Amino acid sequence: MPDAKLSLNGPTPSETSADAEGKFVFSALQPGSYMLKSEVSGMTATQVVVVTAGAVSAVSLEMKVAVVKQSTSVTASSDAVGTQEPAGTNTVGEQAVKGYAPTLNERFEDLLPLIPVWFAVPMD
Repeated sequence: MPDAKLSLNGPTPSETSADAEGKFVFSALQPGSYMLKSEVSGMTATQVVVVTAGAVSAVSLEMKVAVVKQSTSVTASSDAVGTQEPAGTNTVGEQAVKGYAPTLNERFEDLLPLIPVWFAVPMD
């Protein structure tokens, strides 16, 4: 894959990048077994490569879709949050009601016009 990042882990660890044609070279490696890893744009490949003295090794890698891992942690707290009175609270004070004695035909709903903002709900 063009522009892939390659890493070689073993007796002589090394890193390089593939060229525009997807070709890459690791030079001056000591003989031994290496793990070759390639990564590019959500793709990955790994392969064991055995390097022998005086030999050139050609390697073809089969790129696969990389596994994406993501996690989220949520923790709860018993701390009180937002314990203030809501801003839209209205209270009918004693002075507004004082001196108002409902008659036999009046009900609590008759006091609602004293509240600055009210909603009439039919009661059956």
